[in-house]
Amino acid sequence: MPGRIEHQPDAHGDRWPESQSQSQSQSQSQSQSQSQPESQPEPRHTDPRRAWHSARRLLGKTLKPPVPLDPDAAGIAATTKDTAILTMLRTLGVAMLASSQATNDVESTLYEIAATYKLTGIRIAVLPTMVILQLDAIAGPGESPVTGSISLETGAQRIVLGHTDSRHQRGTVSGAPSPNRGVPRPGVPGPGLPGPGVPRPYAPRPSPGEPGIARAGRTDLDTVSTVSIRLDQAAAIERLVNDARRGTLNPADALDRLAAIRAAPPRFGPWMTVLGHTVLCVGFGLTLNPTLAALPAYVLLGALVGVLLLLGRRLPTLASAMPVFAAFIVTVVTSLFLANAVGDDPLKLIAPALVSFLPGLTLTVASIELTSNQIIAGASRIVYGVAQLLLLAFGVIAGLTVTGNVTVSTTGQTLGWWAPLVGVAFVAVGFLLFLSAPPRALLWIVVALFASYGAQALGALVIGPELAGFVGALVVVPLSRFFAQFRTAPPATVMMLASFWLLVPGALGFIGINEAAAQTAVSGAAASVSTLVTTGLSLFSIALGILVGTGLTRDFDKAKRRRG
Repeated sequence: MPGRIEHQPDAHGDRWPESQSQSQSQSQSQSQSQSQPESQPEPRHTDPRRAWHSARRLLGKTLKPPVPLDPDAAGIAATTKDTAILTMLRTLGVAMLASSQATNDVESTLYEIAATYKLTGIRIAVLPTMVILQLDAIAGPGESPVTGSISLETGAQRIVLGHTDSRHQRGTVSGAPSPNRGVPRPGVPGPGLPGPGVPRPYAPRPSPGEPGIARAGRTDLDTVSTVSIRLDQAAAIERLVNDARRGTLNPADALDRLAAIRAAPPRFGPWMTVLGHTVLCVGFGLTLNPTLAALPAYVLLGALVGVLLLLGRRLPTLASAMPVFAAFIVTVVTSLFLANAVGDDPLKLIAPALVSFLPGLTLTVASIELTSNQIIAGASRIVYGVAQLLLLAFGVIAGLTVTGNVTVSTTGQTLGWWAPLVGVAFVAVGFLLFLSAPPRALLWIVVALFASYGAQALGALVIGPELAGFVGALVVVPLSRFFAQFRTAPPATVMMLASFWLLVPGALGFIGINEAAAQTAVSGAAASVSTLVTTGLSLFSIALGILVGTGLTRDFDKAKRRRG
């Protein structure tokens, strides 16, 4: 068309010739400079979508790479016998109980792993010190009843010695399905041990004419050893459980890996453990906002109890009576030498020193189980926790009886608002040394402790100190799961265990029981009963927060998997 300049592409594509483009750009720049000699450069506007994608890429580099769930369980489920999978479930359940996990969480996790490995016809019941698994017998049409076995060997013997059920079978039970009993159909509840409110992966009964696959019925029992679990061992156990959830753990390797975890030496030597207990005592003492004179007392008492714990590990007979023995010695030393010099309540000096004996975590887990309808497990843990508190109180009362009543005039000024914050940092360092936290876990433990303490302090301002534990516990669970996704972070169990210790319901109960035992006047008894009621409210508020936080986290994970 006349008056229209046609665009002619060059040999390298639809582009203007270089000379023409350069001349045009030069002429345009000259004309712009002449027309706008004093114009300012236009500001660069960042595209929000590009910024969001850049932030996601940067965050992705710091997160752990996702491990997809293998639908075929890495080919293991198709080639592994059901008894090997059952043995793996039993050992994992015992390990999770030793990591101070609630029985309802252990039970639901075992059902989830069984579904991953396509193990059908299984029933699971978990108690605080025992795991019971029943594998239903499956027989084809016209086949004779099959006989299974029941194993009664203790969990400690299996894990330490590496025994398997094929070599250690004791007793037999018959387990052939009958016309009216046996393996229920999918979606139809059947007889047996009760479990959580999750679908049971039951096996369907073979139809007439179909070839039946015979499987012996089996009931497996395992008990939890009394050996305490360190934080690094708890982290390794959680990684092992996560491998089983994804179906990447060979059931034949579960016993060996758990034996290696239990036999692993602590990261720090015995005297570093004593130092860690000392730092832990100082940290918990600082959270009570003491006077300046109380700090040397915390150092002395923390080191004293740390040495007693080290001695108890060398002498198992002494270890069983160590709570009473340690409480008695700490009370005598505090009453005779420290209480008047410090000028503070003796119980505030004694409680942080005995923090490693206080059953705060036990009482918290018991409250979780009671609120989850685990009546037997929760009630038994409550009894055990109260018994531990009574043993400690017995040692304190015995010490006060020997030394006589100590009259202390409270003198001195408390350190101030900053003392609990410094105490939280000291608690994190104490956990690292005393409980042998995994490598690179200190920063994450500090963040988790400050988050739980800050949420609890905020809850105290909003809903009162008795129910503040609900807010702190509500924040702990999802935050620990979120932090665990980062490459340098430890498993969520490590951060949650440390946070549960910081909530210190055991310390409150210990002080309340001792006040109840020491007071004789009517007004004093009423005050001590009020303290015990406050402790109970704090316990169940913490348990309810953990229960709600765990439920929200699971619902979020399920929704995320459905979207993915």
